[in-house]
Amino acid sequence: MEIAVIHFIILVAISEMSPPGLTKGAGVLPDTPLNKAVGETVMFSTTLTPSETPFQSVTWKFGAKNIYFNVNNFTEPEYEGRITFFISTGSLELRNLTHNDSGEYSVFFSIAGEPPKEGNTRLDVTMPVSDVMATASSTDLVEDSSVRLSCSSSGSSLSFLWLNSSSEVTASDRVQLTDGGANVTINVTPYNQGPFRCNVSNPVSDDTSGPINLFISWCTLPLPNVKRISGAFIRSKTNPSIEGNSFNLSCDAAGSVFTRDWMKDGLHLTPDDNMALYDNNRVLSFNSLSNKDTGDYFCKVSNPLSHDDSTYTMVVFYGPENVQICGPSEIHLKETLTLICFAESVPATYTWKLNGTKIHNSAIFTKNITESSDSGDYICEVMNSITGRTLSAVHGLSVTGKGWSGGLSAGAIAGIVIVCLVASSAGAGGGYYLYKKKNKKTLPPSESKEPEECVFENT
Repeated sequence: MEIAVIHFIILVAISEMSPPGLTKGAGVLPDTPLNKAVGETVMFSTTLTPSETPFQSVTWKFGAKNIYFNVNNFTEPEYEGRITFFISTGSLELRNLTHNDSGEYSVFFSIAGEPPKEGNTRLDVTMPVSDVMATASSTDLVEDSSVRLSCSSSGSSLSFLWLNSSSEVTASDRVQLTDGGANVTINVTPYNQGPFRCNVSNPVSDDTSGPINLFISWCTLPLPNVKRISGAFIRSKTNPSIEGNSFNLSCDAAGSVFTRDWMKDGLHLTPDDNMALYDNNRVLSFNSLSNKDTGDYFCKVSNPLSHDDSTYTMVVFYGPENVQICGPSEIHLKETLTLICFAESVPATYTWKLNGTKIHNSAIFTKNITESSDSGDYICEVMNSITGRTLSAVHGLSVTGKGWSGGLSAGAIAGIVIVCLVASSAGAGGGYYLYKKKNKKTLPPSESKEPEECVFENT
């Protein structure tokens, strides 16, 4: 009991002291707030580096309350079992977070031979999003009638976003968003059939409701006046689909088009920071293409009488990047040299040079080594005719010694084969694999040196 009282007196004294030369902020703790979910763990990491001289004292505070003091390892009772202190940097870990842990945190350092240091930051503890549900005041409607869609969810610090198929629902003369976007009232048209979904998010999580489909009758638009849809097509009016460039696709058809629905590789498209839908889903727009945007894009157009669809295969041109050469760096006279060049590039054109002189045009270069002058720097230059970019790699080769007096037979040469299999994909996976096969014939020991085996993997 007496020790706890002494600790309390020391903590109060330190918290009330404002010694001359105190360095406030100074990047000791992050300037931006930390966001965590209820039940998670947060690490308050300082920017101080470990030193041979330990801190004289370190005090952590939550608001005006001291929660940890490293002298005698004193921890406020309500934080027992939830705090871990890292003595080398003064960092603090706090576990099993609750809403009550939201607020300002500060740390005070007393360092021998240096001015005291102070830092502060903010922690926001949020309840994750769950149980997202969307409801409609009615689903059987006529054109120009109104419907109210409501979204409910558990969680805290919630943000609401409504989607009509894959397009974001925004305020207009026919659409009113209220209660922070949780409710939307729509004066319906044939384009408002849905499905409608509500996406709820906060700084630590997000979730989406199930779909709501509206059934809309056109009393004011007799079906005989609705023209059947035919000849659906997708086209691009923009520049070639090059990585990093903006790009647009448009979906059109003959007839009365009421709705358009986009998919990629069998999945519905959802707008994000890089992709948006405009003009009643007619235009699919990319801000900056990446390799993962390669794929088959499908657009379905429909009205109450008919529907049609079209598919567009997009290839995103990129590269060259990661040019590499596989092969031996040392070889004997009269042996066969095989070098393989490969790169991440769509498309790619390969040019080989030896000491600055062009010698070959393909990814695989093969040559019978007959002269010592075949030594040198073999350069593989990869050019992408679409992106206009060029990149190269250099492979040094040394020709040494005399070859086998009998030379290599055609069968022996064929027994050393390097096969380069390039496997790539538009997503995060993909890679490059290189392997070799051996002929059953046994070469003389002095001549059995094969090209180096290279294995490259991208994950």
